[in-house]
Amino acid sequence: MSSDGDSHPPGTIVTLHRLESRPDLNGKTALLTSKVLDSGRHEAFVLLTNASESRPEGINVFEKNFTINTVERQGRASAWNELGCRFMHTGNYTNGLDAFECALEIASTNTSECRIEGCDALCLMVWLGLRMNSEGIEFKGERTAAQIVKFGLRNIFAEVLENKNVVTETAKVDMGAGRIPSRDSPVLLLSIVEETSERYFFYDEMQKVVNECTMKKMTNKGNNEDANNAISTEDAENLPETSSNGQTNVSGEE
Repeated sequence: MSSDGDSHPPGTIVTLHRLESRPDLNGKTALLTSKVLDSGRHEAFVLLTNASESRPEGINVFEKNFTINTVERQGRASAWNELGCRFMHTGNYTNGLDAFECALEIASTNTSECRIEGCDALCLMVWLGLRMNSEGIEFKGERTAAQIVKFGLRNIFAEVLENKNVVTETAKVDMGAGRIPSRDSPVLLLSIVEETSERYFFYDEMQKVVNECTMKKMTNKGNNEDANNAISTEDAENLPETSSNGQTNVSGEE
């Protein structure tokens, strides 16, 4: 996602209207990337309801064909996270990561107002990187899926990692994802192992908080999918990433 210094900041939410070539989109909500093309059209993505598994539809639309929806920061950050999820679910990981980073940037301008959206963006970035690793896919360029995972996990567990009473100089720290007995789905995990003790923490995605596991070992009896089987971010085979379908020009009334 890019910005060319247009007056509309990235993540501006708009309502589409007076589209002739795509009347089905009139009244729909879209998110501007703030990229203005030579034709004068704005690059945008349509936010369709009940379509989280569908590839985001990119359109190029003139300013006369949308009205600004003056939502607060939370709405803009949430829209970027929503768009990122749709990209991720359809295999477009580069655009998915860009969207999560836009959400995180908006949230970082006011952490008290957008704490939940910022937490969601970090968490989604981690799951995106882990999903890429499990599929053997890597980003093109300098950044790697493992770096994205590490960045997200370090920020999610920052309060614990910065506590010198918990993480000593001799502690072995490991982060990843796995299962714990109290959750049906995998969770993001942090393990801190000392010579005589082990402590485990997990991120509660519903409450947006880090909790410590009270059991000595996160082992679900009869199930080997525990913390020792956390998803690794290393040794992934590099395969090409699924590409985007690109944008479609839509026409409005003259």
